[in-house]
Amino acid sequence: MFGARLLVSFFFILLPAVFIGVGATQVWRQQDKIETYVPAEATIDSSTVEVRRGRKSTTYKPVVNYHYEVRDHVYRSGDILPVDMNSGQDWSHSIVSRFPAGARATAYHDPLEPSRAFLVREYSFTPYMFCLFPMIHLSIGVAMVYGTKWLRPAQAANRPSSTRQPGWFELSPRQSIGSKLRTWTVMTALWFGVGVLAIGHFFLHASTPYGSAAFLGTLAYAALGALPAGMWVYYFLLARRTTDAIVMTSGDRFAPGQAFAVRVVQRMHDATSIESLRVGVVCDKHVKYTSGGKTRYNTVVECEEWTTLIENHDARAGETIDRTATLMIPVGRAGTSVSGGYPRYEWKVEVKSALRNSPDYRGEFPIHVEG
Repeated sequence: MFGARLLVSFFFILLPAVFIGVGATQVWRQQDKIETYVPAEATIDSSTVEVRRGRKSTTYKPVVNYHYEVRDHVYRSGDILPVDMNSGQDWSHSIVSRFPAGARATAYHDPLEPSRAFLVREYSFTPYMFCLFPMIHLSIGVAMVYGTKWLRPAQAANRPSSTRQPGWFELSPRQSIGSKLRTWTVMTALWFGVGVLAIGHFFLHASTPYGSAAFLGTLAYAALGALPAGMWVYYFLLARRTTDAIVMTSGDRFAPGQAFAVRVVQRMHDATSIESLRVGVVCDKHVKYTSGGKTRYNTVVECEEWTTLIENHDARAGETIDRTATLMIPVGRAGTSVSGGYPRYEWKVEVKSALRNSPDYRGEFPIHVEG
C-alpha cells in the first residue's frame, strides 16, 4: 500500500508539478524578456532551415545567425524567440523567409547583458502548454489521493457497527455523495483555475494574431475540462435529489454459504420516480499479470447476487424508503484478502437506484468475508 501511494504521488502529482513549474518559469522568462529587452538594429548573417530525419519523424528548426551593435561593441546571436520551443516545417520556413541573409532586422537585447538577444518579440503559447496539459495527470492524482479509499487502509476489514435498532449492524460506505461532490469540486476548481490563469495571461499579454496553437490549445483544454465539470454537475444534482443509502445487515460476520438479511434506508429530498432499487453482494477480483514485459492490473467481478427492492415507485418529497431483503454469499468462494498478494478479493454490499429524470445513485459498502 505504501508503494502504491509512492507511485501515485510521483507519476500523478510530483512529475506533473515539475512540468507545470518548468512551464511557469518559461512563461515568466518570456514575459520578462519581452518587457525588459531593448531594441537594436541587427543584420542577418545567415538563414536556413535545419532538417533532422529520424527513424519515425522529421524535425525542422530555423537557424538564423545575426549580429548587432551596442555601445560600439558588436554582438552575435542565434536566438530567435525569447524562449526555446519546438517548431514545425511551415513555421521554420516562415521565419527564414522573414529574416533572409543580408536583411536588416531589429534584435532585442538585455540592457544589462547585451550578449543576450532574440529576434521575434512575440508571445509563444508553447510555455503555457507545459502549464496546462500536465493538469490531466495532476488532477487524476489529486482525485486518487483526495477522493478515493484505495490508497488508504481498506474499510472492508472493518466489521459493521451496532445500531440503536436491535439485531441490525450498519455498514460504512466506501464514499458518500458528499465526498464525491467535494472531490469533483476540487478537481473542477483546480482545472479551470489553472486554465483561467494560464490562458488568461496569454491572451492578456499577447498581441494579435494569436496563432492557431493558442486557439486549438484553449479549445482542447476546455473540452477536457467538461469531464470534471460534468461529474460535478452529476453529484450536485444527485445530492439535491436523495441522501446516501443507510445499509444495515442482520449480522456482523460474513462467510461463504451464509445468508443474511440486508436493510436499505434512503430518504428522498424531492419527489422522485424510482424506476428500480436494487441491492446485491459483489466480489471483485483484482488480478496482476505480465504481458510483453509489462505488468498490468485489472479488476473483474468474480461473483454477484442481486435482488430488486422496488420497481416503478413514485416517492414523495421527504419520503424515506425502507426495504429489507435476504442475500447469500455463494459457497466455495474465497474470502476477503488480507495480504498484499494477487489475486486479491474484495467483498461489498452494493446499492443501485435508477431514478427517472435524475442522476442514478450507486453506493458501495465493503464487508469482510472470512475465508
